[in-house]
This record gives sequence, C-alpha cells and structure tokens, in this order.
Amino acid sequence: MKILFWFILSSTLSSKGLLETPSFTAEYQITRNDKIIATQKTTFKYSDSNYILTDQTRGTHGMASLTGFERNETSEGILLNSTFKVLKHRMQQKVLFSKKSYQFSWQKKDDQYLGSYKKQPFTVKSPHSVISSHMMPIQLAQLACQGATQASFYVLKNKKAKQYQFTIERTANGLLKSSRVYPLPTQKKTESWLDPQQNCLTIKTRHQDTDEVIETSLINIKLLTLANPT
Repeated sequence: MKILFWFILSSTLSSKGLLETPSFTAEYQITRNDKIIATQKTTFKYSDSNYILTDQTRGTHGMASLTGFERNETSEGILLNSTFKVLKHRMQQKVLFSKKSYQFSWQKKDDQYLGSYKKQPFTVKSPHSVISSHMMPIQLAQLACQGATQASFYVLKNKKAKQYQFTIERTANGLLKSSRVYPLPTQKKTESWLDPQQNCLTIKTRHQDTDEVIETSLINIKLLTLANPT
C-alpha cells in the first residue's frame, strides 16, 4: 500500500516568522479516489527555539485497514541564527509482515547528514540547508502568512537533497493555494489550501498522478500551550 507524503521544508526563516506557527495537534482524513483509506494525527511543538513534528498514520478502510498499514514519522530541529534546521529525522512503516524504515541525523563535526535508507547507510553533504519532507505544511504556513507568492527549497529524501518549487496565490474564498511546479513533461499535480484565519495552516492537500488522486483533509485542530524553560 502506497500513501503519498509530499511535505517538505525550507531552510531559512526569521525568528518572528517561525513563531507565527503555534504549537498544535491536528487530525486529518486521507482518501484515494474519494474513498477513505486512513487517518493521520499531526503534532507540532515549538518551544525555546526547538521544534518537534510527529505524524502518525493508520489505515482505517479498505486494503490499508486489512493490511494493518501504520506509519510513524518524527523530525526534530532547532532555530539557530535565523535558520530552521533539522537535527534528526526518523520514519517507520509497517504493512502486513513488511517493515520499512528511513532515518538521518546531522553530524556537526563532519558538517554532513548521516542516514540509513533500505538498510543501506548514506551520507549527504549539501551546499544548501535541507529538511525532512513531512515538514512541508509548517513551512508553507510560514511563507504564506509572510506574503510569499513563490517558494523554492530543498528536502533530504532517500539519499539526495532535492529542490522543490511552488507558487502561492489567494483564492476567491479567502484561502491561500500552493501548487508545486513540476519539471515538464508531467502528469503530476500537487496542491494545498491554507487558512489565513488559522495561522495559514494546511487544511487540505491534493496530489494527482495519472488516474490516482490522494487527498488529505483536516478534521479538527487544537492549539497547544507549552511552557518555556526558565
């Protein structure tokens, strides 16, 4: 069972911009071709320049439920000198008797990322700051609320740091819509809708690839109050 997660994050933010996104927990419903297949619980916590983002996805209907699909993904990082940086990322996925994992961490001494993909170790030394892919909703919230109309950033995916580009525009109903710019030719289309009334947090994403459409829609959201260390 393949569920698409397309979230990525930019590398640089101002301290003011990061604080525009509050700590929160949210629940999303995932559908494939209009049929419910899974739910995702997202928790983002930011305190004293440190952040942690956790996604927990569970199959609830159809083959995703029958095969016991589970996916857990966590990223931890820090805001340092106006740079939003990932320090550690880990993903674990289970379907029936099959398990898959992916992880990487920042090695300050060697100025590179050290990770494991398909049980094979790798290192990445990029001239660009990179982040894990599931941080995309947070970054879009930052850029959209700051008035950005275009975005370009790098994500460490598999064994490479890859650049992604997006456009951001305001819709007639007051939402903000981001669209990924794919290299041509392509049949892929990825869009997300963000609500300015909720700190520009993502309320819906839609990915289309040929005849398959994956949608992730917000069910509910709760803002969290975290105590800063003294």
